[in-house]
Amino acid sequence: MTRINETDRDVLEQAIYLPKIIIILERDLTIIEKSPFEIKQLYITLMENTIRK
Repeated sequence: MTRINETDRDVLEQAIYLPKIIIILERDLTIIEKSPFEIKQLYITLMENTIRK
């Protein structure tokens, strides 16, 4: 990737990494919702806000 300019590289990275991060956060969210954490609402709110942005 050394021949790709920085702007194009950033766009490519976002196209690859952001969808994967959203998938991982959604998976973690379902796990946390089913878990017996006492303060799980804090984590749920944080993950939902992260996914929306």
